[in-house]
Amino acid sequence: MSREVSQGSSGKPVVKSTSPFMHVWNTAVFLLRHLIGRGDHPSLSLVTPERLRWTPELVEHFWTGFSQTRLVEHSFARQGGKGLIAAIAHLLPKDGRILDFGAGDGEIIELMCERGLRAAAYEPSEGRNQILRDKLGKCYGFLGAVDMRSREQFDLVMMIEVIEHVLDEQLDSTLAKLAQFTRVGGTLIISTPNNEDLDLNMAYCPVSNLLFHRWQHVRSFTRETLGALLAKHGFEEIVTHELEFNNDLYVPYDEIWGSMQPDTPLPSHILEMRANRAVSIGSQSNLLYVGRRTSWQQRADHRLGITEKIGKVNDAFNFVFPEDGFRSMVKRAAKSVFGRAYEPWIRQPFLKVRRLTGWKKIFKK
Repeated sequence: MSREVSQGSSGKPVVKSTSPFMHVWNTAVFLLRHLIGRGDHPSLSLVTPERLRWTPELVEHFWTGFSQTRLVEHSFARQGGKGLIAAIAHLLPKDGRILDFGAGDGEIIELMCERGLRAAAYEPSEGRNQILRDKLGKCYGFLGAVDMRSREQFDLVMMIEVIEHVLDEQLDSTLAKLAQFTRVGGTLIISTPNNEDLDLNMAYCPVSNLLFHRWQHVRSFTRETLGALLAKHGFEEIVTHELEFNNDLYVPYDEIWGSMQPDTPLPSHILEMRANRAVSIGSQSNLLYVGRRTSWQQRADHRLGITEKIGKVNDAFNFVFPEDGFRSMVKRAAKSVFGRAYEPWIRQPFLKVRRLTGWKKIFKK
């Protein structure tokens, strides 16, 4: 055993007993801590970081705190909002009603009102809705903030950089609300990051040992997965672009904000977008989905052959219960669910089967 002399905090010499084993142990701990990047702090342990589980309360707290910092300068609306509006200008109804679904701080609505358009805002939180009313109340063209109980419908609904934030347990209800706000035949526009690698955009909290997405994203989409999800909720894809929302790519060619001369030829990506043909340009970091809300009949036709399945089920009921109240009850229930489209599915097969089999005569006896 050897003895090591060092100077303590009081300036007096401190004698420490050491041994070859302790030298090896201290060296191993020192190297291990530095190899894993944890420094030499004695309270740090070898614990794998865990992922933060977002809840509605945490999401609300995150964005409330976010809004009180300079991080808002990095928001999508401030960085690329003008380019987005210029890119979709041909889709914005001049005399129609527009809804910004998930309006945030209202910057997108301010840009639309600047163009003479009429737009409303939707935020699920009543507190944030009141902030929007106070902020945008004097903007000409602002239609107000709608809440979850509203039954209003709009010609165009925009969901700009929002869908990637929606929690799993709220996704279906959110998209159902989106469809409710969009009139049949109306247009839906969604932008979201394109095939984002969520792991590469994580932030680490050394206090809680938690990993979380720095912008609170919880999902990533490709062109195919986004279109498939929206089709399940009653929207038919018109076109999906893969774009970089750089203002220089769109704003100079805009009729209102642009600086180009009227006779200047437009670049190919602007012409293709205005013709609703898919465009890929720049870093392609964002998807821009354009869709149309379909009617009940059109939606049913896309749901795994639901027309044929319902027809077969009702044929069976017609054979067993051709005239009694039970068949009428089933028919009324199906009609209330499927609307007018129910009649050709049920009545025509029913009449044809009875005509061919004679079941009507048998059950009349």
